[in-house]
Amino acid sequence: MSGVLEDRIVQQVAEMLGVDALQVDCLLPLSDSGLSSLQLLELSDWIQREARVELEPTIVFDHPTIAALADFVADEIGRQGVARQGTPTR
Repeated sequence: MSGVLEDRIVQQVAEMLGVDALQVDCLLPLSDSGLSSLQLLELSDWIQREARVELEPTIVFDHPTIAALADFVADEIGRQGVARQGTPTR
């Protein structure tokens, strides 16, 4: 799952930077990628919408590379999905 997320995040970062996705390094800290602080927060919002999970806005600062971010989000999808499934409905 994190591989798919990583690919989607790479595509989004490339679009935000106006570069080809092949130019985006998954191991480079996002703060060094050329994205502004505002763009990093926009990326955080985008990830939350795409993944359909609740995340802190600071996620891109707490998990500074695309690889680390994708791994964390994949874990959150699994954790929050299990929590939703375990919630009784009335």
